[in-house]
Amino acid sequence: MENQASGATKPIDVELVREFCDLAESHNLARLDVSYKEFTLRLSRVSEVAQPSVVIPAAAVAAAVPADAAPAKPALPPGVYAVKSPLAGVFYRAVRPGAEPFVNDGDSVRVGQTLCIIEAMKLMNEIAAEQNARVYRILVDNAQVVEAGQDIILLEPA
Repeated sequence: MENQASGATKPIDVELVREFCDLAESHNLARLDVSYKEFTLRLSRVSEVAQPSVVIPAAAVAAAVPADAAPAKPALPPGVYAVKSPLAGVFYRAVRPGAEPFVNDGDSVRVGQTLCIIEAMKLMNEIAAEQNARVYRILVDNAQVVEAGQDIILLEPA
């Protein structure tokens, strides 16, 4: 990990970041902001969201459904591509319950714009657009558990 906020790259003390994570966890903090010189760390979590009580692995579901019962993948227009979840966790369309979603089907998005959040181990991981595009379809329901590598949003290049 490197801090690139000032333009120069400096190594980040991963152990120090872990200590801040532990501090936030032990005090049940919803948000922790730390700034020192060029270093800024922001940790946040959504505490109002109910966590799933039972997680069923995708492999168990696939084994229970006969192969011939699986729906055929619909044909997509040329250029449409999937944004995949980089990790297993809970998919959230908005920053908190009742808030406006980051994006909706048909919205135009720009590079760096937040598409969704994947919560893993009480850390909120923002998933951002890597290029200007249009949201073709959101494939996952809010608060749904997703697997690493799972398609979550379809985008069409702008």
